[in-house]
Amino acid sequence: MPINKKHEDGRWLYTVSGRLDVNTSPDLQKDLEENITGSEDVVFDFSELKFISSAGLRVLVFTKKKLGENGNVIIQGANEFVLEILETTGLRSVFDIR
Repeated sequence: MPINKKHEDGRWLYTVSGRLDVNTSPDLQKDLEENITGSEDVVFDFSELKFISSAGLRVLVFTKKKLGENGNVIIQGANEFVLEILETTGLRSVFDIR
């Protein structure tokens, strides 16, 4: 999974495609650790994401914790599978789903 990101207007946009799982999530988390701060929003574009595992969910939770109360995690373009996983795990209400 290549990491496509850009920073503009005080927020990071990460476009994630393919699978976000135990093999790919460490690279995304490392990039997030190096780039995001607590005062910005992070947008995950999941329009090309096919699968997310618990390891991928852990990265989303890590991002929310790192941002704290001043930043938001926004998920856009998620397919029904990803939305169902977020709903089943109780995480859908934690993130701003668009």
